[in-house]
Amino acid sequence: MKQLLALGLLSAATVLSPVAVEAATFTYSVPLEAKQEVAPNLSNSSAIANATGALVGDPMNWVFSYAVNYSGLQGFLADGHIHLGDRGKNGPVVHALDNLPSFLGTQSGTIVGAWTSADVVAAGRTTPQNVFSSFLDGGYYFNLHSTIFRGGEVRGQIEPLVEANAVPEPTTMAGVLIAGAVGAAVRRQKNRQEKLENQN
Repeated sequence: MKQLLALGLLSAATVLSPVAVEAATFTYSVPLEAKQEVAPNLSNSSAIANATGALVGDPMNWVFSYAVNYSGLQGFLADGHIHLGDRGKNGPVVHALDNLPSFLGTQSGTIVGAWTSADVVAAGRTTPQNVFSSFLDGGYYFNLHSTIFRGGEVRGQIEPLVEANAVPEPTTMAGVLIAGAVGAAVRRQKNRQEKLENQN
């Protein structure tokens, strides 16, 4: 279910629900590179990897979708996570990438998944608001660990490509307008229903 949700967000991140349109969102496309690994786990890997996706929602209710594409790992994939930590600093694991067992032992693949505010509530270690704020501040990174580089073979800092307050591209604006029109129609229908119920 989460993978279907993530795929939907990745393929149509700009056609958002009325709530999401009004919320803070960003899309991202970041390289995962050996040079971003921090000593003592510094990697010299020549692997090619990148992560794309979007953060959609508001501080209380959000979905962070991702597609992590990698090829040419020197070792075999042993683990993959999102970590808390600023650029140039190591930090703790906060989310294990979805469907990871299917990719263990590979040297290339595309891991698709989503981390949600509901997951954060269920874990009980912090609040969705704190995580949302850290995303906006660029405080998380992807890390792929391999059998050769256990501390991490390639790493990528998650930083906004398009922020909520930026002027949207034409395609983004079209998605926002469509979502807004749908939202307005839903609200009109709801208002009509409430009037009918009040008359009865």
